[in-house]
Amino acid sequence: MAVSLAHQMLFYTVTEDAFITYRYALNLAEGRGLVFNPGERVEGYSNFLWTVVVAIPQAIAGRGIMAVSIALGMACTVGCVVLAYLLTNRIVASAGSKSRAEVGRFGLLAAALTAVAGSLAAYASSGMESSLFTLLVLATCFAVFTDHHFTAGVLAALGTMTRPDGALVAVVVLGSLLAGRGDRVSRPRPVVLYTAGVLVLAVPWTVWRLLYYGHLLPNTLAAKSGGALGWQLSEGLKYFADFGLAHHGLLLVAVAGATVLALHGKAGPAASSKPARHAVWLLFTIAVAYTLFVVYVGGDYMAAWRFFAPVPPLLATATASATGIVLAGRATDRQDLEVRPTHQDAHRGLPLVTATLCLMSLLISVMAPRMAPLIHTGGRYTAALAEIGDWFHARLEPGTVISTVANGAISYNAGPEIVVVDALGLTDEHIGRQGTKDNPIHVAGHISNDWEYVVNERRPSLVIVTGRGYATSQPCAVDARYAGAFRHWVENGSYRTATFRRDGQQNWVVVYLRSDRFPDLRAALDGDPRFTYVPCPGQ
Repeated sequence: MAVSLAHQMLFYTVTEDAFITYRYALNLAEGRGLVFNPGERVEGYSNFLWTVVVAIPQAIAGRGIMAVSIALGMACTVGCVVLAYLLTNRIVASAGSKSRAEVGRFGLLAAALTAVAGSLAAYASSGMESSLFTLLVLATCFAVFTDHHFTAGVLAALGTMTRPDGALVAVVVLGSLLAGRGDRVSRPRPVVLYTAGVLVLAVPWTVWRLLYYGHLLPNTLAAKSGGALGWQLSEGLKYFADFGLAHHGLLLVAVAGATVLALHGKAGPAASSKPARHAVWLLFTIAVAYTLFVVYVGGDYMAAWRFFAPVPPLLATATASATGIVLAGRATDRQDLEVRPTHQDAHRGLPLVTATLCLMSLLISVMAPRMAPLIHTGGRYTAALAEIGDWFHARLEPGTVISTVANGAISYNAGPEIVVVDALGLTDEHIGRQGTKDNPIHVAGHISNDWEYVVNERRPSLVIVTGRGYATSQPCAVDARYAGAFRHWVENGSYRTATFRRDGQQNWVVVYLRSDRFPDLRAALDGDPRFTYVPCPGQ
């Protein structure tokens, strides 16, 4: 647990996307509904349960959304460590091991590997739902193994309410129950109880979503789907290859553990451990199915392989449990573990294997370019975007419509009085569901756009297209990624470029102001002492 907390602090950063959740939570807590812009019912989030939970302190005390999201994320990550330990102990003990110390070694192996899982630790303090989702997946498996099938169904439903990916986990668990635990013929009671547990939450939640938003699938999924399948799979395979290269130690050990368990399952002494082996195969199956799903959707643009956060804890628990089952089975066969040197050596080698894998994982977290370095770079971008949002909040009139492609920190800090149009459609229903799917910025999950609609129907007074906050030089040209989509509106005179220098530093931000409002908007923005208007050459 201490290692997990220290590992989390290595990354300690709130991510840009978390602020989308924060804006929804703020509007919910202050009575405007579960909306991004007041009056616009668009399901532009994919983490309902997380959003509602982090809104509670704001509703009660008028503050605390960010603080509670960070604390809860870190607590859930430590909870994953504890649950990996408990679940592994239960599985190994049920396989025939009688020694408490012997069982605990495998639980500690699972806990240690979960504590150093980089993707999980990276998003513990991010303000996002990854840790809660992972905890719910492990808790579902724990409930299934301990025969609390109704509870397992409720937990699976909560997982789906935390992330839509949870539906995949729920289906895999249902399949395992239909297949039976291996120690007896499959009975209908577990399946019925589990299904009832899922439906008791999933049905009312789905009905409410249909009535409130009018769609079965969230707008976020609609906005992120519909691209070219070949490109999507290519991006997903690259995503997995990068993740696999950084986590090759854990993946190799997991493959070895699954292979040994499969071979051991053919031996006679394994018969008594069939329920335990069934639980391990469930963990492995969820990890593999989830990995294939992430590859299919094309991965994610964020650092540290966010989408893969549940996979290392699942593999760690499954591998540690598989090792314990095999050694316990062999020891039971001989009835005398103490006098068998090979088993003594195997148990004594566990700390060395654990320490080696943990050290590798921690080094990856520190040194891999896509881990802590990129997380902290993203944190700097987010801080800059938040400052720009504060600037808009202070200087723009309530009701002003703006458009942005980085729809988190700017939107939340600008405040709910500023109407924000997400040019990539995550929180805009028209763009998300009817926009063009041509992937203008070549980033997985950001493929929807419709600039004609943005400019001519939403008519934002201000457009900002940066996702990185400040530039280091005066940015007088339209961002090349949007040149074909937005430069036209600048060149035909609908919008004019306005560049501002941050507080005398060489940090710049460019905004595009609607031409008919250029003088008053420029003057309003220039009135903030933190930002100084500097015309581009020729203006």
